[in-house]
Amino acid sequence: MNQRQERHLLTLGENIKMARKLRQLTQSELASRANKGRQVVFNLEKGIPVKTDSLLDILWALGLEQSLINSISLENDPVGLTLAKTRQPKSIKNKLIKDETGEF
Repeated sequence: MNQRQERHLLTLGENIKMARKLRQLTQSELASRANKGRQVVFNLEKGIPVKTDSLLDILWALGLEQSLINSISLENDPVGLTLAKTRQPKSIKNKLIKDETGEF
């Protein structure tokens, strides 16, 4: 794992810890709501890698799973959106452009 990945994992862990504390949950309570062991929450908060399904379960228990999904959607990916517009057949390009402007 490189330093950039370590920084991102630490930031993710800090954000999850803050979300948990704002909801006044202990690590054990959050783990129970996510049907995971407390060690998973501990590892996640410390920036130690966990399985993707564990991350999604913890985010679900915090009510934040949709935030992750939204953060990687096409509308939040300017590079992907640009590539989609330039590489797709005309019918799909038109739909992408219409969706972006809100017109149908």
